[in-house]
Amino acid sequence: MSATCESPCSVARAGASSRPAYGAVLAAALCCYAALGEVLSILPRYVPEQLGGSPAAVGLAVGAPALTGLLARPLGGRLADRHGARPLVLAGAVAMAAGAIPAVASATLGALVLSRLAVGAGEGVMMSATVLWLRSTASTRSLLRHTAPAGIGLLLVNVGYVSVLSFGAHVARDRATGLEALIVPVFAVAVIASRTLGAGLPDRLGGRRTVMLFAGGEALGLLVFAVASSTGTALAALLVLSIGQSLAVPGLGLLALARVPAAQQGAAAGLFFAWFDAGVGLGGPAVGTVASLTSPSGALIAAAVAVAAAAGLGVATGRSRSWAGDGVASSV
Repeated sequence: MSATCESPCSVARAGASSRPAYGAVLAAALCCYAALGEVLSILPRYVPEQLGGSPAAVGLAVGAPALTGLLARPLGGRLADRHGARPLVLAGAVAMAAGAIPAVASATLGALVLSRLAVGAGEGVMMSATVLWLRSTASTRSLLRHTAPAGIGLLLVNVGYVSVLSFGAHVARDRATGLEALIVPVFAVAVIASRTLGAGLPDRLGGRRTVMLFAGGEALGLLVFAVASSTGTALAALLVLSIGQSLAVPGLGLLALARVPAAQQGAAAGLFFAWFDAGVGLGGPAVGTVASLTSPSGALIAAAVAVAAAAGLGVATGRSRSWAGDGVASSV
């Protein structure tokens, strides 16, 4: 569900100069992401119970849209530059709606994955149009070099996010904590609340400290949730990992934009958030494979290791003053 907030929230601050038009684009984006979130909430049980899919199939179904979304973003950006953002937002939303038809028309795993891939392509086009409206005269290669380290951190943080959405309910059921129906709602509420109440924390702490603290918290929450056998402990761990994921993302955004001139930050934000898609698209099948080889708890533990590596990225940036990201106003 945090996908509901990542790209739209990055647009919110940058689009202040054209609020009326931005409001319509944001509303469309939020509606589309809300629809994606509703599907995510049922996939972890629907795939194995109704379609007979394996844990790896669950991960593929969850992560598939991000794979085509990652490929569609650059195309959407070029088309938005050529034809304007409005037709691309509309076309992407229509593509997402049409892409859902295969899953509805045929109750097979293949149709579901095909549907998810089609929806992801529409999402990639739509969101590139909402983020990449700021033109940049800098070369993409230069922006990629500046944003890639933080982008890798975003990829790793989102392995934790996708692992919880894919296998959190399985773990809760296996360990009898009674939280299987609450995974997505608690995650969503925690993300929205922490982003609202803690919006200023990344700016006050700086990017490096924010990533260290909150990615570290997400990793710890994943580990505890994977082994918790009581409802209270599991719920606390779920809240910690949700808040950690929520605030690690803007911290990484600070790091991504720390060396990018203000006039180029729209394009840089688009490149940075492409790593979000990569994290979900690659992380879903990866944690699904781990779950198939070990257990759902094993998938969460593996994800915790990946998120801990993202926290280590925050530690590593402390060695370079030019990429510390402290004191730079957040645009994510």
